Amino acid sequence: NLHENTTFMELLGAISTKHQIRAPGQGGRLVAGGFYFHRLKMAHVLLLGASLLAARQVFSQLTSRQRTIEGLLLLLFVSTLFLTYTRAALLGLVGGGVVIIWFASRRWKALTLGVGALVILIALSYSPIRERIFSIGDAAASSERVLLWSTAVNVIDERPWGMGLGNYPSLIGKYYEGVEGAGDLPRTYAHNLLLSSWAESGPFGALGYGWMWVCLALACFWRLRKPEFVSTHFIAAAGLMALIALWTVGITHDVLYHKPVSLTFATFMGAVTGAFYARNPSSSKAEP
Repeated sequence: NLHENTTFMELLGAISTKHQIRAPGQGGRLVAGGFYFHRLKMAHVLLLGASLLAARQVFSQLTSRQRTIEGLLLLLFVSTLFLTYTRAALLGLVGGGVVIIWFASRRWKALTLGVGALVILIALSYSPIRERIFSIGDAAASSERVLLWSTAVNVIDERPWGMGLGNYPSLIGKYYEGVEGAGDLPRTYAHNLLLSSWAESGPFGALGYGWMWVCLALACFWRLRKPEFVSTHFIAAAGLMALIALWTVGITHDVLYHKPVSLTFATFMGAVTGAFYARNPSSSKAEP
């Protein structure tokens, strides 16, 4: 609940984007941003950490000490995620959690339902968070997204084979010229992973990019389905939950535009993929 201070904000301005640690619609009130000094970067990286911890809780055989410590850390991550006021990240967390809990035991399904309901009730009891969650369908936010998406569609229509990797932010400015309400729109990407990839790399690039996500998700999904890979179920669950959460955010936001998020995501999924095929120290053969 730190309020805007001139000296603090001047110092912050030398580090990162000042407006990205302000609570949306609450003036100068500042919210969780961590050492990123940016609430969106903080939220999207937290999704990856929360995915791993949630998967560990549900699919790993933990000691009481491990379960308690990791459970408290998961609670800290989720609480901080709420305090970033990032609506899409909250939807992504719920979406990813619902999918992986589908593979869990009945006991875990019942427990998750109860704990999830308690967390939501606690969050909704805090009026700023409640108002932010209820604003998911806000008309102003929706109109901004529609304008961003329609502009990307115009780009694709004009350059159907793409404008080249990395060129969208530098060339998009001219498409906003003279468009009513476009003055304050972000000049990054299209706030949609598929539209952004198509605009830069054309239909084949978008197909390849989308197929990358599908292949990773299918690899995690099939691991979860097979009982012989029970030792790596928590890894598969963490990967699947992270993919669903980040893709959910990517439908309405430039989730991988931020370098810390992009690099952490690539590292996370690289570790998941590597862990699938790592040799088991207790076995002379690697799992197929």
